Amino acid sequence: MDIVIGACELRTGSAFRFGTQKSGSWRLGEMVMGNANLGFAVAASAAYPLFLPAFDRTWKFNDKGLEVDRRVFLTDGGIYDNLGVQVLEPTRNADISLHAFQTAMP
Repeated sequence: MDIVIGACELRTGSAFRFGTQKSGSWRLGEMVMGNANLGFAVAASAAYPLFLPAFDRTWKFNDKGLEVDRRVFLTDGGIYDNLGVQVLEPTRNADISLHAFQTAMP
């Protein structure tokens, strides 16, 4: 079973997703694994801006074959995708999105 936890990356204004297979965003690239654990992903996803400050981290990303260090500001995933269901959209393009899953069509 794949699990995806959503956060919002404030510098790029895009979704940042932590997953069991890979983490990152389409603007930053795929995060080099081993940089974040489950507890941090849940905390970043729940960092509601009025009560908790955004998480400021610098991580290594693989962007089109290049490893680069990028600074990210992560906050509550509901800012970008309130219901967190975008990864389940059947027309999601795996060439663009890190998290696109095949869904069974009736």
